[in-house]
Amino acid sequence: MQLLIGLVALVGVATASKSYECFSVDRRADNYWCQQNCLDLEGRFNKHPACFIDYEDRSVHTVCQCEAGNVGKGNDYKEYLVKITNLAFNQPLSRPVIFTHNEKKQLFKFNGKAGKGLRVVAEDGNPDVLEKEVSGSENVDEVEVASGIPPRGSVTTKIAVSKEFPFLSLASMAINTNDCFVAVNGEYVYGHKYSRYGLPGLDAGTEANNELCTHIPGPACLSDSGNQRAISGAEGFIHVHRGIHGVNVGEDLSELEQRANGGPFQPQFYDWRNNMALVEIYE
Repeated sequence: MQLLIGLVALVGVATASKSYECFSVDRRADNYWCQQNCLDLEGRFNKHPACFIDYEDRSVHTVCQCEAGNVGKGNDYKEYLVKITNLAFNQPLSRPVIFTHNEKKQLFKFNGKAGKGLRVVAEDGNPDVLEKEVSGSENVDEVEVASGIPPRGSVTTKIAVSKEFPFLSLASMAINTNDCFVAVNGEYVYGHKYSRYGLPGLDAGTEANNELCTHIPGPACLSDSGNQRAISGAEGFIHVHRGIHGVNVGEDLSELEQRANGGPFQPQFYDWRNNMALVEIYE
């Protein structure tokens, strides 16, 4: 306790309101982690300030740990670059949601049902619901949403990883499909200089793969084609996607059901052979 009081005196951080809630006790130093955000004396943002309880007056003291080169982060944070490369021939990838978390958080389980946020990513390419879900979880730390990735393109974004939240997950839709997505699902990256993952196409199991533009949001379809949900015939569980098979070739399709350039999806132009994406994570 005396060590931490000395640290507070050293950085000159004022005593905070005792209404702050703390958790994750580190008994070795009577160290806690606060649920609120704070600014240090130089105005640098610190999302997880260390704090401790003064047992005499029950007040909560905060220590905002910031350092040059990693502004607003404690000493155990490492900044990583996450590079996502699209390997698919004709499948753009939607804006990926990237987040760090602890072992209690899992993006999905194979053969399990997709949560709402992941479902909306996989069906619509919309990151907003998943971003909100993970941002509101106490088991999640950093959350980033990168730009979409065209075929043969790549995007790189920064994210901070810590000892407390050492895992990384991400999800992005292959948007010329009904509900195909690619994902990193809880990989331990903290302390690793370089990590590399090949991502197969996965099926969220929340829509039938009818390959109709009335149920697909991608640029292969007209912008007003509807992107309705194809619930009937949906598999109901997450599994490896079977690809584009041209199930409507030879069928009489309406204008909205066809691709923007006319005709059905054909596998020689829109199918893939895994992997669909490459993810590289490095300091």
